[in-house]
Parts: sequence; structure tokens; C-alpha cells
Amino acid sequence: MFDKWLEEESASNTPSEAYTASCSGESSVPVSSNSFHECIISWSKLTNNTSVLSTDGSVKIIEVRAKSDVAYDAPFDDLKDEWNSYETWLDNERSSTAPSGVNQVFHSDIAFWWYDTNRQMMQTAYGSAAIALTCASLVFFISSRSFVLTLFAAVSISYVLVAATACLVGLGWELGFLESILFAILIGISSDFVIHVSYM
Repeated sequence: MFDKWLEEESASNTPSEAYTASCSGESSVPVSSNSFHECIISWSKLTNNTSVLSTDGSVKIIEVRAKSDVAYDAPFDDLKDEWNSYETWLDNERSSTAPSGVNQVFHSDIAFWWYDTNRQMMQTAYGSAAIALTCASLVFFISSRSFVLTLFAAVSISYVLVAATACLVGLGWELGFLESILFAILIGISSDFVIHVSYM
């Protein structure tokens, strides 16, 4: 839009005051660094465009909209592939194309927010299970002083976790907020019974 505006204004017999006062006769992108900030700020004010954010006459942020091929409720693997595609492309642009000062570009989308939420929930579920299993085994070994009992207790607790996970997958459930919290609770429920039986 900015490029088209420059082209039209430079070819016009009666260009707007915003163009004549700020753009130094520029006709297309790229615009000279001497007039870029003033020119694009004038354009954004003239057209009420909110994608250009500036402070003290200097552009700080430019929002560029792009189309994504996935929706926020797409399968996790599809969201992951789309995220990685964007990141790979942007990494290449940041390192090889974008000049210094404008190479801090990043992307954001509601689909990627949801992807990150799901990824964090999955990591939390796995992490909480691993930490709880390690702590339970350590406490059990210190209290029982038996490597064999500790081994059997750890195997039994792991089996409960694996069986519960298999049931969740078998029923077609997805890992949501409640399920990820229950994974953290599940280790306590499974270890409590196992430890009592082992103690007896």
C-alpha cells in the first residue's frame, strides 16, 4: 500500500501535502533513509494506517500481515510445521537480507499462541511426571534402604503412568489444561498406593 501510494503521488500533478513535505520525490520502495521515517509516518497518518508505530519522528514498529495456512485449532503437528516454516524463513531473512537496525523481525498469530500453549502443557505434563517419579524413588530408597523395593516401586509407578496415558490416547482424548494438571496429580495417586504396599 505504501509503495503504491508513492507511485501514485510521484506521478500525480497535484500530490498531497503529506507527500511533498515528507517524501523528497520518492517514487517507490526502497525509500532513502534520509526521508523514510518522515515519509512513512506521514503516509500512515494520512491513511489512518495503524500498522506503523512511531516515537519522536522515528518508526519503531511496522506490522506486516501475512496469510497462514493453518487455523488455531489445527492438529499439533500441523501447527508445529507451520511455526517452523515461518521461523526458518525469518531466520534466513534476518541473517542474510535484512540490514542492521531492521533485523529484529518476529511473527505472531493466535494459532501459534495456541501451539505454544499446547507445547508448554505437554512439556509440563512430561516434566512433572519425571520429577515426581525421581523424587518418589529417591524418598523411597532413603526410607526403605532397599534397591530392589525401590526398583519395583518405580516400575509400578511408571506402569500406572503409562497405563493412564494409554487409556487417554485409546479414548481419543487430547492433552488439554485439565489433563496436563491431572498428570501431575496422577503420580501422587500412583506412588501413594505402591509405597504403602511396599512398606507392608
